[in-house]
Amino acid sequence: MTTPAPPSGSSPSVPGNSPGGNGISVGALDAFTSDAAAWDNNAKTLDKARRGAAGLGLKASDFGPVGLIGPGVPSEYNKVQQKIEDRCREGSAVMHAIASNLIKTRDTYQNTENANVYAATNVNR
Repeated sequence: MTTPAPPSGSSPSVPGNSPGGNGISVGALDAFTSDAAAWDNNAKTLDKARRGAAGLGLKASDFGPVGLIGPGVPSEYNKVQQKIEDRCREGSAVMHAIASNLIKTRDTYQNTENANVYAATNVNR
């Protein structure tokens, strides 16, 4: 026999949201939310760094008169600049994914707890 989920839009009282309860504490759910916000903020910081790095590309002429520096310096510089930009992009994407997964995990815990409370309070109905 399957247990019905609580009606859409309902929010059963979840034991444990107050001291001495038995369910998921609000603090635990809040920790998921605040951790996700921290990961998102860090991702935004890397996005800003990536945009800054993107503007640091240089042409050979930016290094001075021809012959003043070795011919490979401008291309090596731009390779390093591109790597910084790429790593910032990758890091930001991973951090956004971590934040998203934290929110999904929080929601799964909350929905499971709500369904369990609903099932327990409606066992003989």
